[in-house]
Amino acid sequence: MIYAIRGRSSGQILTYKGKVIVHDNRGEMEFLFPNEKVIELFEAIWIEDRIVWLKDHPDNSSLTWPLRRDDFR
Repeated sequence: MIYAIRGRSSGQILTYKGKVIVHDNRGEMEFLFPNEKVIELFEAIWIEDRIVWLKDHPDNSSLTWPLRRDDFR
C-alpha cells in the first residue's frame, strides 16, 4: 500500500513538480503531517514516473528513514 496527502483547502492530492508525493507507511505520514488527511492510493493511480517518494522530497533530506519519533523531541 502507498499513501498520499489530500490538501485541506484544495481537496487535491499534494504533488511536488507535478508528481504525487507518496509514502509506504501511513503512520509515519500522519505523524509528519498531523493536520492533513492521509489517503490510500490504488495501484492503478501510482505509476512510477508520476510519483515522488516522501523520503526523496528535498525538504526531507535531513530525516532518517524509517522515522524515529524520539528524533523529533
